[in-house]
Amino acid sequence: MNLMVFIIPISALFCMIFLLGFERAKFPFLIILGWWFFWLWVSSLSLTGLYVPTTTTYLLYMTLLFSVFGGGFIYVISRQNSIRDIARESSVIMAREREFRISKKMHNLTIFTLLIIVPIVGYFLFRAVQMFLTLDTLSLYRQAAFGLLDDSGESIVFGSAKIQEMHGLIVSPIVYLIFFMGAGYWLNTGVRKVFVIGAILLIVEAVTMLGRFGFYIVLAMAAFVGIMRLKVRRDIKFSIRGAILAIFVGALILAPMSMIGSVRADSEFDFSELYNKFVIEYHTVAFTLFDIELSNSNSYLNQEHSYGRASLGVLERIPVLLLRQFDRSIDSVPGKIGREMNEFRIVGYRSDGQPIMSNAFVTSMYPLYMDGGVSFIIIAGLLYGFMLAKTSFNISSQHNNLWNSFLLCTLIYCGLFSIFQPLITSTLWLYILLGFCYLHCRLNIRKLFPSKT
Repeated sequence: MNLMVFIIPISALFCMIFLLGFERAKFPFLIILGWWFFWLWVSSLSLTGLYVPTTTTYLLYMTLLFSVFGGGFIYVISRQNSIRDIARESSVIMAREREFRISKKMHNLTIFTLLIIVPIVGYFLFRAVQMFLTLDTLSLYRQAAFGLLDDSGESIVFGSAKIQEMHGLIVSPIVYLIFFMGAGYWLNTGVRKVFVIGAILLIVEAVTMLGRFGFYIVLAMAAFVGIMRLKVRRDIKFSIRGAILAIFVGALILAPMSMIGSVRADSEFDFSELYNKFVIEYHTVAFTLFDIELSNSNSYLNQEHSYGRASLGVLERIPVLLLRQFDRSIDSVPGKIGREMNEFRIVGYRSDGQPIMSNAFVTSMYPLYMDGGVSFIIIAGLLYGFMLAKTSFNISSQHNNLWNSFLLCTLIYCGLFSIFQPLITSTLWLYILLGFCYLHCRLNIRKLFPSKT
């Protein structure tokens, strides 16, 4: 019997008990650590026939999770030893002197979104719908949309690989920026307008590429912010209305997710099959894929040492794209990881003996391990845990602001969805950087163009 079936829940229980001392940070930590420990445990049961990862893989993941816990613990201890705020804590309400400036920035962001981003996203949705209506089957649409059906790399949605790349480096990060800025603003003020706009854009992007994660992200973030708001309001009627609305919105989002799953599989709706594949396998196959790569001494994971380049993601990719104009042999590490993990692998066998094939799904453990092995995993976990605790505590203090709320929502997203793919190798850093610049940089037009009087 696999001992991890018992070791994982015992380890999770240990963390949960000590999280009670995290005060205002315990809820975000319960979400992230509970989420990872639960799916690690499910993966040890092999409910759908996936290979059970080796003990080494489980120990690496538990090292990461205990490091996250350790980072939070370090912040809690350092905070207790520091001078406490003497100002009255103001829950999620921003300081008065910042309200007007932030409101104006959110208004400008909304105008920019409606005038620039909405037409672009809408145009590509229109092209996608045209393809939906002309193709006999949509089972291969997603690969065609990403330009993976042939060596040309051209997408049937974007028309060329360059346009697709520019969309991925500019438009998509801005959509995520709008979404998480809206989530942070909703968390701070209770105003949902920007969040709803960002959510619609994210869902439209998902439908355009026949994906589901856009729906999933919206559902997860709405649940997180909604619960955080409920914790502040402590109003029974408000809680009941919120619960009813959450159930309605959840059903509204889960329905198209299921439909897209059936369309991509080119099969009739089968709840049991969809549950096994899109719930159990999709949340656990990444552990198996990482274990296969880790156990293979000739794999790209074991042959390459990137020393931080993999975790930089888009911040490493953009300079490489510029350098490739002069030297085509230069390649980015995140790009290599993407191509390597795009190859299908046998990850188990079903009860009827049919092999289970999977690709692309790999957690953030992959780039962290490639960058620096166990030491890098520990450092990354400590940093993530420290920042998660810091932003969680600041939510209900005088230090709270839109940047803090934006960052907390982004950290929650990163913690939840890194179980599917290594978000740090994508555009995560880009929209965090864009958010920081937008909220902290003040452009004084009068200084740039002084009057001639």
